[in-house]
Amino acid sequence: MSSSSDVVELILKDQEMAEDLLAQMRHPRVDRSRALQQFAELHIAHVRAERGEVYPELHHHSVIDDTFLGRGVAAQGEVSRALLDLMEAEAQAPYAWTACVEVLATLAAHAHAAERTLLDRTREHVRPEHRDRLGAAFARSRADHLRDCCGDLRTVHGIMRDHLILSSVEPGPAYAGLPPLVTVEPPW
Repeated sequence: MSSSSDVVELILKDQEMAEDLLAQMRHPRVDRSRALQQFAELHIAHVRAERGEVYPELHHHSVIDDTFLGRGVAAQGEVSRALLDLMEAEAQAPYAWTACVEVLATLAAHAHAAERTLLDRTREHVRPEHRDRLGAAFARSRADHLRDCCGDLRTVHGIMRDHLILSSVEPGPAYAGLPPLVTVEPPW
């Protein structure tokens, strides 16, 4: 049985929280704006902690290669793009909310599936004590980003800019061909 500081368990817990928040965003009687804000904060903190603590360590120890890393970053970028579209739609085109939430949910499911492949490889190739150390680093980084209230529109624009810099991978099939629902020039 894994401990609560196992990086695999912590990432799975974030996935469950993201799915719960997506369900709240679909429900008309829930404060969907609040659920969106919480999803944005969770997503950005998770991505930054994963990219800062988990991916480099797993890549260094050859648990993941450049191709796998690129696919993971691309999937995260697709979710970030859909999140940005939803945040902009909420402010400028509320009629597009349902469509934006569904695109976000589809891309999040795709990213979570890719992440579960990473987690399976991590369970298989990384000893429990190392997963605990990696989990502690991930949890600290994630908490730091959550404390910084990282889910605002400007930060999501920033994570998209970072994604474009880090990745030359084209958007995956779930997002291909879908135009942005709202076009707003980013502030950078």
